[in-house]
Amino acid sequence: LGAAALVILLLWFGVLPWRKDLRGPGANGEATESVARLTASKDCTWGGTEVALIPGDGLREGRRLELAAGLAEITFDSGAQVLLEGPAALELNSAWDTTLHHGTLNAVVPAEAMGFRVASLEVEVADMGAEFNMVADRYGNTELYVVTGTVEAATRDTRAEVVPFILREKQARRFSRAGVTEIAVNAQKLARLARKGKLDRPRLPVSIVHWSF
Repeated sequence: LGAAALVILLLWFGVLPWRKDLRGPGANGEATESVARLTASKDCTWGGTEVALIPGDGLREGRRLELAAGLAEITFDSGAQVLLEGPAALELNSAWDTTLHHGTLNAVVPAEAMGFRVASLEVEVADMGAEFNMVADRYGNTELYVVTGTVEAATRDTRAEVVPFILREKQARRFSRAGVTEIAVNAQKLARLARKGKLDRPRLPVSIVHWSF
């Protein structure tokens, strides 16, 4: 019993050398904490050198996801949830921060994840408990649509003073090097950006307890 307890303590506190690899290597070769998880997908084709992911896989800080096609639902440890539509590239900066390099995403942020940030080359969005869509091209030009709730948006233009402003339900803006312009929003446009279809989710394992009398 004493030997078994010692082994458990070694495993728990990470004394055994192989335990550090359970979290996956970071950019500098060191172990990095997982900040999100792939919770669902649909017809995903992963591009570049990206290893094919399956629902349930953990995603470490600093990872860049290259989605060539399909839908991938990423749930961050903060509680925020992002649905990425390929072709797209998304970088996971932390449990509270992500960058859309290009592509389309839908973000749903519950109250406990207020302050979650999504950035592109041209804009940074701080969610104040909302659902919004972001569409960015490879040049950084970005369209932001607020479905419900409120977000705070700020341009990333270093040529002028940055003054954040508030966007509310059914408001939209386009951000580019030329500036910020308003986008007319209608039901048809929001419907095209709405979450698409049913996603494939991992089946939870069934636990069975056998009690012998």
